[in-house]
Amino acid sequence: MKNSNSRPKSLVWLCRLTLVAAIGTMIYVALLPSYFFANWVPISTLEAMGAPNWLIVQLIENADKLAHFSGASIIVLLYFGALQRIRSRRALWVSELQTVIVVFLLGLSSELAQHFIGRNFSLNDIAAGVAGSCFALIIVRLIMARGNRKPSTAKLSIVIRKQPESVN
Repeated sequence: MKNSNSRPKSLVWLCRLTLVAAIGTMIYVALLPSYFFANWVPISTLEAMGAPNWLIVQLIENADKLAHFSGASIIVLLYFGALQRIRSRRALWVSELQTVIVVFLLGLSSELAQHFIGRNFSLNDIAAGVAGSCFALIIVRLIMARGNRKPSTAKLSIVIRKQPESVN
C-alpha cells in the first residue's frame, strides 16, 4: 500500500541535490567579504510598474533581510521535499521543530562567521531567517493538508449532445 505522503524517488533525490547546492551557495555568499543584496532589486521594473519611491527605498535598504527570509524558505521547502515520507503528526511536529532550530543555528553561525571576516553581525538577519522558515513550514502544512484530503465522491457526468445533421 502506497503512503499518501510518499514521493517518487527521483523527486526526492532532485530535492536533496538542490538542497545541498542551495546550502553551498548560501555559505559562499555569506562568507564573501562584501555583498550588496540590493543588486537583486529590479529597480527599473518597479519604476515602470509605478511603484512609489518609498517602497523602492525600503526594498533596497532591506534587501538583505529579504534574502535571508527567502533563503531560509527555500532551504526548508527543499528539506521537506527531500523527505520521503512523514509517518505521523508527531513526527511532523518534531521535524518542524528541528528544522526551525537548524535554520536558527545556520543563521547564527553565518552571522558569527561574517563578524570575523569584517561584515556586520545582525540579529535581524537571524530573525528574518527564522521567519522565512516558519513561513515555509506553513506552506508545507498547507500542501500536506491538501494531499491528505479524501478524493471527492462527486462524479462528473459528461453529456454528449449530437449535432443535428445538416441537410444538403
